Amino acid sequence: MALSQVGEYLDDIQKIAPMVPVIVQHLLHPNPKIRYAALHCIGQMADDMTEEFQENFHEQVLPALTQVLDDPVPRVQAHACAAMTNFFEGTDENIIVQYVGVIMPKLCNLIQIGISIIKENAVTALASLAEAAKEQFVQFYD
Repeated sequence: MALSQVGEYLDDIQKIAPMVPVIVQHLLHPNPKIRYAALHCIGQMADDMTEEFQENFHEQVLPALTQVLDDPVPRVQAHACAAMTNFFEGTDENIIVQYVGVIMPKLCNLIQIGISIIKENAVTALASLAEAAKEQFVQFYD
C-alpha cells in the first residue's frame, strides 16, 4: 500500500520502472490481501501518472490485470475492475485497441455472473474501455 503513494511524489516515470515488475508479480500472490494491495497500487499509479504510466507499462500491466479478473475472491475481482477503470482512463486508443478483444468478454462475463460489487465495477470498467477505444470500439457494440 505504501508503494501506491509513491507515484504522487515522483515527476519521472522511469523512477517507478523497477517497482512495476514487483507490483505485477504480487497480483498472483497466494494471499488475497496482497493481491488487493497490488491492484490498489496499479490503480493509484495509473491515476497519479496518467498517460505516462499507461504508455510505458501497458504491456506488463494489462495482461496481468486481465488475468486477475478470474480471481476466486470477489473483492479482488471487483478491485481488478476498478484498477482497470483507472488504467483505461489514461490510455491512448491505439494502445487500448490491442486489448479490447481479450478484456471485453471477461468484463461482460463478470457483469452477467458476478455479485453486485463485481457487476458495478465491471460495468464501470467496460464503459471506460469503450470510452478509451473511441471509434475503434464500434465493432464490439453488438
